[in-house]
Amino acid sequence: RSLEEGRLIIPEKIETVADGLAAPFAGEVSQAIIDHLVDDMVLVSDDEIVAAMRLIIERCKILVEPAGAASIAALMSGRVAAPVGSRTVAVLSGGNVDLAKLTRLLA
Repeated sequence: RSLEEGRLIIPEKIETVADGLAAPFAGEVSQAIIDHLVDDMVLVSDDEIVAAMRLIIERCKILVEPAGAASIAALMSGRVAAPVGSRTVAVLSGGNVDLAKLTRLLA
């Protein structure tokens, strides 16, 4: 919402499986980099993130934390286009996953 409104909005509470993406706001340095380099951002749901985690685990045999699967969730949901024949890079990061949480997410 901060990007849409052009001012800092700090949410009261953030509930998401992707706690690595749940910072309430960007710091000054991060915000300056975002303003300069980021063209667009998309939102993905927790269910889409979990589906991406499942795909990455099953197909790639890589364990990533929910925040690390968000880029694949954006591609899978169609919110980010990857034209046929194009070369697309998605960063998969973070293996810091609590096993009990992982079991609940993938159940």
